[in-house]
Formats: sequence, structure tokens, C-alpha cells
Amino acid sequence: MIRSGACIVGTLIFAASFSVNALTSNDFDPRDPAIWQEETATPYPLTAAPCEVRHHPDCATWEDEKSDIQRERERRDQRRLQNQYEKYSRRD
Repeated sequence: MIRSGACIVGTLIFAASFSVNALTSNDFDPRDPAIWQEETATPYPLTAAPCEVRHHPDCATWEDEKSDIQRERERRDQRRLQNQYEKYSRRD
């Protein structure tokens, strides 16, 4: 008698726990695109590309807004490309 009463009480508590979980609202919305977007694992934190090193869309576009370092690197880069072009065009 005690065992069967304990089983009945346990069953009622077990069933009540499921009904309580069913009554609580679940915030899961499968239509939410944020749930399905994958997070990229990056070993290093994403930082903006420094404008002094390479041209980037967020960098300044006007000549007077560029730093001296950026102007010098762009000038050297243009000179290097021009020298390569002249070097290979002379072979003809």
C-alpha cells in the first residue's frame, strides 16, 4: 500500500512537471534568422584595417585627409607597379 501510494504520488509529480513546462512560454521562434546564423570562429579579434597600411573602403578618399605614411606607401606602390610595367614592356 505504501509503495503504490508513493508510485502514484511520484507519477503525479512527474506529470505535473511536464504540464508546468508546457504552460511556460518558450521564446524559440524558428522564423528568427538570428537563430540560424552561424557564428564565425576567428582566432583574432576583428579590427578595422589601418589606412596607413592598405587602402580600405572606410579610409579617407581625399588627398588632404590621408596621412603622410599612407601617401608615401601609395607613391612607392605606384612607382613599383610602373617599374614592373616598364620592365616587362621593354622585353618586346
